[in-house]
Amino acid sequence: MRQCPWVGNLEAESIATCRSLTCLDISCSSVIGPAGFAAIAQLPCLTNLELAGLDKLVDASLENLAPLSSLQTLNLMLCYNITDLGLKAVAQLSSLTTLSLADGCEAVSNSGLRALSGLQRLTSLNLSYSCWEVTPEGMEHLTALTALTDLNVCGCYMVEDRVMPYLAHLTRLQRLDISECEPLTDAGVRHLTRLTGLQALDLCWGFQITDAAMADLAAAMPGLRTLLLNRCSLLTDEAAVAIATLRHLRE
Repeated sequence: MRQCPWVGNLEAESIATCRSLTCLDISCSSVIGPAGFAAIAQLPCLTNLELAGLDKLVDASLENLAPLSSLQTLNLMLCYNITDLGLKAVAQLSSLTTLSLADGCEAVSNSGLRALSGLQRLTSLNLSYSCWEVTPEGMEHLTALTALTDLNVCGCYMVEDRVMPYLAHLTRLQRLDISECEPLTDAGVRHLTRLTGLQALDLCWGFQITDAAMADLAAAMPGLRTLLLNRCSLLTDEAAVAIATLRHLRE
């Protein structure tokens, strides 16, 4: 039902009669409200809920999803009106393993991230271009998400050198996207050498990253398969020599 703008509360009530439904995509619906989400919350088998582009989605709608105890994947991309209260509701969905707040959730602050820190089963979190009210200090709440294997903070202005020690605590990470985090320097990136199990790293638009940091990363991450360095303008042939030691690199 993706990109069906006519899906509203009445349609949601009809959907709720499909008791064995496991996946539901109502992205880009512009008319469904809290009552509709209360109906959807009656789907006991629902594990995947796609809500991308619901520009009228509000905190009350997320609060109504509390009964979805089996929900594992929630996509809130391009949902601009969600605040910390909404994320506190999301934090009650204890089975969540995958959550995207990308390109939205502009009003979310440190309090919202603190709420999400209770999602102990979360393995994938996408915060790219979102959470503009979060400070570098607020990113420390991510250290509680010890099950994370995939983290995307592309374009998050608060990601700077002070944040890197927090990310380095996430030792199960296999994929990390810190592209377009222009304040990052070698001093911050070097903290990532603790992430020895990393398989994919995106450093695109890392204007201040030099050959020295790349040599350290390459030595610490022998299992890297994907390394993206577009627009890392300070890198020279010396970085290429270090990267050449990564025997598993595919991209």
